[in-house]
Amino acid sequence: MCLKAIYNFFTQPRSKEAEIPPIIYKVEPAPTQAPDSRPLIRVPVGWEYVYNIINAAFPAAPHIYLSDNSYELCSKADYQWFLANDPTDKFTYIVEKFDCDDFTYRLTGQLSVPGWSAIADGTIWTEAHAFKFFIDEAGKLWFVEPQTDAIFDTWQPYFGSEIQFIGM
Repeated sequence: MCLKAIYNFFTQPRSKEAEIPPIIYKVEPAPTQAPDSRPLIRVPVGWEYVYNIINAAFPAAPHIYLSDNSYELCSKADYQWFLANDPTDKFTYIVEKFDCDDFTYRLTGQLSVPGWSAIADGTIWTEAHAFKFFIDEAGKLWFVEPQTDAIFDTWQPYFGSEIQFIGM
């Protein structure tokens, strides 16, 4: 009798009320030009180019992981424009709940859209902090603080002193 009840439960048609409606995502097209009407800068490069820049900047980094074979370099102005239109920095910092790694993951997710997902952009973890970086069209490495949208051309003391992992 018990097996029949289980069989009936799984084989009976479900009512319309119990059905979960499909989730429909509206995908916005990726921008192809900046607000000043100039085309966005995208310079295609191979993984070796990106790796060599990172390795030259951080020769003692124990782990450098590149997930793709090719990347696109964008301008600092394009990256700043993206940050200005991204709400990640508007979130409230909460210790152990929404801290530096969460801001970094959030910004990474925001950049994971067509038109931006191929840029040479990654994450650096140290013993003290997690933050972003990108390589511009001239091959310059920039550091990004996702909590404030600040962009630095030099390592900041609060970043920490010991790189644990670099990933793109």
